Amino acid sequence: MISTLLDVSRLSAGQFTVSPEALDLTALVGEVVAGLAAQSSSAGAVLEFAGGTPVRGRWDRLRLEQVTTNLVANALRHAPGSPVAVSVHRDQETAVILVEDRGPGVPQELLPRLFERFVHGGDAPRHGGLGLGLYISHRIVTAHGGTITAENRPGGGAAFTVRLPI
Repeated sequence: MISTLLDVSRLSAGQFTVSPEALDLTALVGEVVAGLAAQSSSAGAVLEFAGGTPVRGRWDRLRLEQVTTNLVANALRHAPGSPVAVSVHRDQETAVILVEDRGPGVPQELLPRLFERFVHGGDAPRHGGLGLGLYISHRIVTAHGGTITAENRPGGGAAFTVRLPI
């Protein structure tokens, strides 16, 4: 929580930076997913990762770990017992991270504001959180020149897509 608040302070002061290095995004996301296996198990969810092909580029390792952790943890928190699928692939000159769940989805009225500060679903008292994880994730992704979007899936569930330039 302290780290999150420090990030918000840095963002507000214009002192938020990323430190790109050469890395394989597929391996990075796979490591994060493996590290969240215990949380997945306690949420009663099946956490799946697809991404056999390396996707190489220059990104900030720690910040993209943070983004991936935020997205997967949110899916596990808001869609307990639902399968959560995480994948990484390359789409021309773009690296794509996709996190999908089969839970209730994002309330329609929240979708336009989802990446703003202190925005969270009406179930925040039950799930905790400050409403800052998606805001910080958005800022990290845009600092890399990328985009992050959220949408509800037909038949239920939410999908978060991160697109980063290679």
